[in-house]
Amino acid sequence: MLKPIMKFPISKQQLPKETTKMILAKKIFINVALTSSILILSLPAIALKSDSQQLIQIDSVKQSLDLEKNITTFTENVVIKQGSIDVLADKVVVTRPNGDAKKMIVEAYGTPANFYQLQDDGKPIKGHSDKIRYEMEKEHGYPNG
Repeated sequence: MLKPIMKFPISKQQLPKETTKMILAKKIFINVALTSSILILSLPAIALKSDSQQLIQIDSVKQSLDLEKNITTFTENVVIKQGSIDVLADKVVVTRPNGDAKKMIVEAYGTPANFYQLQDDGKPIKGHSDKIRYEMEKEHGYPNG
């Protein structure tokens, strides 16, 4: 059995006020991050079923293409639309592994990147993150950061 080398204060009375506030802020941040992740991971189950059947439209100020790696990069005021889905980002990278559109990966970056989608019951889902990743083959997206 391991024995602690140092004992740390356990009660709130023994912690400085700043430390208590930092712990509380960290707990709130973790709860918000977990809730957002669960919400985004559950999107395929509650989102409009027809969205995945719609064409993806991407608009931006600048675009670049790497034909050898099958990577397209969109920058500056990027807007992605697919059915009721709207994503607003600073930069979007679209990768088609081995040129296969069914395995396409869309990664949106922003400060933050914003996400909006309607559910089958007509209620909207909104979210934001520094990075949003969507995998076509799995038909799901999730925030990262």
